[in-house]
Amino acid sequence: MDEAAENAPSFLAALWKGLQDLKATDPALPLPDENVLNGYLKKHDVPYLIKPPHLLPSHQVSAPSVNVPEIGIDERTKLLVSATLDQADRFLAEAKPRQAVQEVLWLLETVTTAFEGKEVSGGTVEGKYFNKIIRDLAHKSDRGLFVQAGNWMERLHGYLSSPTGGGVRHGTSLSRGDDINLNEAVLICNLTRSYIGFLLAALAEGK
Repeated sequence: MDEAAENAPSFLAALWKGLQDLKATDPALPLPDENVLNGYLKKHDVPYLIKPPHLLPSHQVSAPSVNVPEIGIDERTKLLVSATLDQADRFLAEAKPRQAVQEVLWLLETVTTAFEGKEVSGGTVEGKYFNKIIRDLAHKSDRGLFVQAGNWMERLHGYLSSPTGGGVRHGTSLSRGDDINLNEAVLICNLTRSYIGFLLAALAEGK
């Protein structure tokens, strides 16, 4: 590690090899795993990700870029949104795509519940769960884009819920399911962030 200290990738490779050598010598030693080390790399803006057996440039695991606005929502909701999205970002940095997607999907479902009982142009939004609420919003709104956005959200939610699709809500099919990879997780997180922002803006407008 001393010899490799002038070069970040070499230093990290030497550190990881040293930890694995120690673990092989004494498996009971309380040594940090890759998730702990990746947390420190992210905290100090070191542009690498340890994904055993590889050390990857972090640009290969891009963080979501879609910003979720906080205008017009109360402090409790701001804290909830911020904490959940931060946790999703940490999961991506730690190469845990399924957990990252689960976080943003849970937040989408949570934000949607704020529309329960709301009056829209076509009547009252009914239901207590995501599918019924978002379907009512799409069918009863007189705003074209809102209708389309509701349909898109419902389709994404359905895909992620299916054991043969995203498999993040009801388990995944052992014979036909595919794990979400990091690139797919970034896409899904960005899509879901945009929907969350869209719904929060609609709430702020009283729509």
